[in-house]
Amino acid sequence: MKNFLNLAMRTFNANFSQSTVFIEGKNKFESNEILVDYLNKIDYHGFLEEIRKINTLLSQLQLTTDMSYDIVKNYPALCNELENRCNKIDGFMRSYPPYNFKEYDEDISLIETLHKIDCVLIRDGDDQGYYLDEYNVINRDYDPDIHEGIFEINKYLKTYVGVYVGFLQSVYDALTFIESFIEDVISVRTSFPEDSYIAKKLDEHRKDKPLKHSGANCHIESFNYETVTDDAGVSMLCENVEFSDIGSFLYYDFFNGLKHKNYPVKCNNCGRVFLLTGGKFTQYCDSRIKGKSGQTCRSLGARQRYDDKCKSDPIWNTYNKAYKAHYARMMKKKMTKQEFMEWGEYALELKRQVIAEEISYDEYYMLIRK
Repeated sequence: MKNFLNLAMRTFNANFSQSTVFIEGKNKFESNEILVDYLNKIDYHGFLEEIRKINTLLSQLQLTTDMSYDIVKNYPALCNELENRCNKIDGFMRSYPPYNFKEYDEDISLIETLHKIDCVLIRDGDDQGYYLDEYNVINRDYDPDIHEGIFEINKYLKTYVGVYVGFLQSVYDALTFIESFIEDVISVRTSFPEDSYIAKKLDEHRKDKPLKHSGANCHIESFNYETVTDDAGVSMLCENVEFSDIGSFLYYDFFNGLKHKNYPVKCNNCGRVFLLTGGKFTQYCDSRIKGKSGQTCRSLGARQRYDDKCKSDPIWNTYNKAYKAHYARMMKKKMTKQEFMEWGEYALELKRQVIAEEISYDEYYMLIRK
């Protein structure tokens, strides 16, 4: 087992300077950059089922006088199953900030740790593993020393499981709310939202979907201000926030990003979440579309929006038909490339004028077709 136990129980620091975040004072990210990585790479929807399985194993591994002999017999195997499940979570945690920036203790197996806590877990003399001393568990006469050791094993197991279950639960709670808010409030926009819009929609979202908010909270251990020096040697005054879990960080950073115009948006084509930090608001990301050389979700989206306008708006429909007709003339050498470019500028100006109601649609229709 990767000994993540003591590490994960410790808090971690994040420094916020407007839309910039420093993890542990030096690892620089854009606000909501870590969130986007979690949303795109983590299938958190199965976390509750994994929590249930881990808690079931924990219940079976608690040493009591009424344990079944089957569990006593299979105790080492159950320990290994619990360790394997927690190892997967452990490796998962190490792959993402803030835990990928931490240092780790030496590897030690779960059952070896329990053996060191109390001798009721006995190492086989033939080096074939461990077995549980059923006499001192099930038939014990409450020897004070044995009882204390068993209590410590049970306590350690609860703490051990709590680290990994706590991680899964905090990620599940935070992402359940945040992903729902992104889909319902941000990704439906066609322009950057104002702060008042975000505030109003947050109240509405809490009222309409209370279950999405039920576990999403921000637990802060401490808050102060300190300076951080960036790679260019520039010192910045930062909010220094100490978090007790990753879900609290994701929740805090999400709203910090919204305040500073760093918007996570779900792409209308591929469904991935991307970070929009400025420029023109778009509902499409820059990811390349597999099987379509050089085409991105954004270029596809632009084409779809153009086609939709041509279908629904007679001004755009007329412009599109005239453009195709004049392009065909150029291809047939009935007008030069320069003449086509000049017509293009003229057509755009006509379109602007009719939209601004400076000319009538009938006049526009007649002039653009010449």
